[in-house]
Amino acid sequence: MNPAHKQYLWDLGFQFRANEIAIEENPHECPPDLSKGTAELLCRAKNIGYYRELLQGTGNYSLYAVMPFSEDLNSGFSVSTSTPGIDTVKRVNSKIFSTLLANEYGNSAGGEIIRSSQDLVSSGLQLLAKSPFLVKDAFGVSGKGNILVEKEQILRHLARHFQKQEQEGKETEIVIEPLLNKKTDFSCQFLVDESGTYSILSVHEMANKGFSFSGIEPAGNLLLNTLEHSGYYRTVEKLARTLFEQGYYGPVCLDSMILHSGEIIPIVEINARKSMGVISHHLNKFLNKIDCSGNIITLQLGMTSPLSFEDLLYQLDSEEILFKKNRAFGILPISANTVDINAKWARHEAQTLIKGRLYASIITGDQEQEKAINLKVKKVFDDLKIKVL
Repeated sequence: MNPAHKQYLWDLGFQFRANEIAIEENPHECPPDLSKGTAELLCRAKNIGYYRELLQGTGNYSLYAVMPFSEDLNSGFSVSTSTPGIDTVKRVNSKIFSTLLANEYGNSAGGEIIRSSQDLVSSGLQLLAKSPFLVKDAFGVSGKGNILVEKEQILRHLARHFQKQEQEGKETEIVIEPLLNKKTDFSCQFLVDESGTYSILSVHEMANKGFSFSGIEPAGNLLLNTLEHSGYYRTVEKLARTLFEQGYYGPVCLDSMILHSGEIIPIVEINARKSMGVISHHLNKFLNKIDCSGNIITLQLGMTSPLSFEDLLYQLDSEEILFKKNRAFGILPISANTVDINAKWARHEAQTLIKGRLYASIITGDQEQEKAINLKVKKVFDDLKIKVL
């Protein structure tokens, strides 16, 4: 973890131990290989004894998502966490699975599973006659892999792309669905335990930029009351039971939507993992102890010169908008490496714009305070020559 961020969180009262050395196969690699997950890096670490000692006494190792090597981590480090098999996790995370269930349960987004370039053209033309439609990668995450098709030209271009892959021996497996007249995106976070019992943690309204996540806030009473009286939670219960029957247990984030017509689409996507909603839920449980709460945002940043997270933290504090124990409003950064990981290696690449991402919780008392914080955030970004993309 970034040392400044770690100390900041400790000062707020978060209690945790953290790894103090880099887990790298080649520490001189520039830039480092960031394709491996934490579990794989730990299982293959040369100084594995250090990490075993670090994890001792942690009780439950709480995975964000089950990945390859997650089961190896459990057995190799004597961590008392049980995880479903990776094949099960792959199956229930696929948009193929969520589309099949949505169509079975009713009130679906109208998704259709496509398994050939020819089917893409024939089904796509039928959809285009009524409205634009989305092509979804079966394993796209956070809107990545979604393509909006508004014209036949785009449809046929995509079909040629898939046809070429099919000729190389690859299989086509995508989902297409009409672009619906959406009013509200929301998600339900729940947990399925190893006995099959489920519990709902929270419901959040989502803000998206295009098809990608850009922010989240706890659902208001109006949305909660609407869901309570609509039968939505019966679908959640049915889904939890189905996931358990499929062999999955653990955290789930169910993406849903409400159309302008008032119709609720309960199953848009199933994310069999933790989510920003879970982070928001637990962060607000912490903040509620000091009588405040926040809404999580993510900002795509663009910089023309390297920026360190320490500089950003310092500037937020200087403008008196960094959330602190004695300042119960402002910005609470919940990630650091996403801000400056590219900046650290910018000298090795010929790029004019260095990109980063800030995940943070905005904690305010009222709308006026929120406006004042937003103005100061803009000043901080201007001073640091940061563009919000």
